[in-house]
Amino acid sequence: MANMIKVITKENDVIVFNNQQEVADHLGVTKQAVAKAIKQDNLCQGAKLTLIYKSYKHSGDKEKNLIVDGKLLGTYESREIKYGNIFLNGFKPIKEENE
Repeated sequence: MANMIKVITKENDVIVFNNQQEVADHLGVTKQAVAKAIKQDNLCQGAKLTLIYKSYKHSGDKEKNLIVDGKLLGTYESREIKYGNIFLNGFKPIKEENE
């Protein structure tokens, strides 16, 4: 499972692929485009979480959201990767209301 690639859609659905070619076929792009996205830290291989950057065009605000297994956990200001660990600065958790 370590080599699998998780893709989170705009609807917050999580799709797991076995390799970069499957991701490319699903998205309708080339395998090279997927590899480039991974190298640019849009996906951190080996991490159990995926960091998704969302831009809200209607307000002009840019938020960095932390999504784990398709669930929004909170927002953060910046991130730093050291020795394979991801550190988030300014993390603000999303509070869920249980009724």
